Amino acid sequence: MSRALWANGLRGWEDILGLGAGKLADITFQRGSRTQRIGPTRAEKIIRQARCLIKGTFEKKSALALPQGYSKGDRPIVVFDIENNIFDELGLQTDVYLWGLMVVASDEVQHQELILSPPGEEGDADGWRQFLMTMSKIFKSYGDIPVVHYGSHEKAWVSNYISRYGDIRRVGQRILNNLWNMYSAITASVVLPVPSYSLKQVEVYVGFKRSQEEYGGSWSIVRYNQYLEATDEEEAESILNKIRAYNREDLLATYSVYRWLEEHCC
Repeated sequence: MSRALWANGLRGWEDILGLGAGKLADITFQRGSRTQRIGPTRAEKIIRQARCLIKGTFEKKSALALPQGYSKGDRPIVVFDIENNIFDELGLQTDVYLWGLMVVASDEVQHQELILSPPGEEGDADGWRQFLMTMSKIFKSYGDIPVVHYGSHEKAWVSNYISRYGDIRRVGQRILNNLWNMYSAITASVVLPVPSYSLKQVEVYVGFKRSQEEYGGSWSIVRYNQYLEATDEEEAESILNKIRAYNREDLLATYSVYRWLEEHCC
């Protein structure tokens, strides 16, 4: 679609906004072997995004739907974020190498559990079992609380690991039943002045600041591989601390976005 916009002389968000939804809807673009119109629904979505980016403000589309049964300020919740391997060439024996959890009993009381899959052939399965045991304890303490995550990643991997290694006392299914995808809630209810709706973009908009200059999913995977190959115990622990810090801040960033949504969209 971007090629079609460029071909029609639209070089930036100002050009798109100036064209208007009516004319934008008539522009055609290639999707595979088919030619499609942008159409009125997609055009209006693009116009709203352009308007927010130019003004630097957000627009509400509808009331934000918080986790079922929850209202603004309700706690506890558990924030969930994983780190997984996306580079087959590294030859890692583990897919999800870190299962990150943060229980938020109140804004003042937060507890993190960062479960790192141990090295070796059994590390992948061991990490999964430790994750299920940790979540079982959380459910025992707090009941069926919302498991807040960002994007489809966590749901897909929990389902994958249930199929791969089984589901101890159906804790995995209980996790799936309580998942709340914040990305879906955002895109359904609000337009933000961000170039993409990745967590890394949205967290900056809501004012979250990280402590590490280098971070990101790819960075974390490379670091994990360095940890596995480290021959010095002190070096290995130093690498692990950086990986933990990255995931810890992913959890905090996710919660910062959750609080911003409560404050501005409920």
